[in-house]
Amino acid sequence: MLRICTLTLVLVSLCCFCHGQINRPDDQQTYVVQDTLNENDTIINRNGFFSLFKGKPGNAALYSLLIPGGGQAYNKKWWKVPLAVGIDGGLTYLLLWNTSQYNTSQALYLQAVKDDDPLKSRLKSQRDFYRKNKEYSWVWLIAGHLITVVDAFVDRHLLDFDVSDDLTINGYNTEVIPMMATLGFHISLNKKTKTIVNPLFPATP
Repeated sequence: MLRICTLTLVLVSLCCFCHGQINRPDDQQTYVVQDTLNENDTIINRNGFFSLFKGKPGNAALYSLLIPGGGQAYNKKWWKVPLAVGIDGGLTYLLLWNTSQYNTSQALYLQAVKDDDPLKSRLKSQRDFYRKNKEYSWVWLIAGHLITVVDAFVDRHLLDFDVSDDLTINGYNTEVIPMMATLGFHISLNKKTKTIVNPLFPATP
């Protein structure tokens, strides 16, 4: 009995001296996460397709898209105007001709089916042939017209690009920078000078 009482007192004493971990306000660490997203860095592309028609190249493409040869006339490439008009006109005529042939063969085939004509299988093959040509004519017309649009767009860019022959390349030795030996090249393009200095070998102290 004495041992039990003694053991109980010892356990109570130990519990009195035991301390739990208490988080004090001054011991708490606050971490601030900085938001690195800048609203100015966010690019919102609005009307991306219509932005292609901005500026002089865009105007040339728009005119060529709306009017056959309009972009070429805007760029004052007069010799290209009949070519662009000829491409659109020729492919349009081809489309109309194949459409007319398809309509005719379709009417003949339907009449042959109605009359149980033995030539209906042949008329069906002819009808399918012109239908395929009509579908291809649409593809050719769209592709040909887009070619004239791209031609006007690129041509306008080239008109604004400087392609003069005033291009010279001269070699010369630059002044020796302390602790560095260098070799430079002098490039003159349209009376605008640009110097490129490339370090080759570090100089010995």
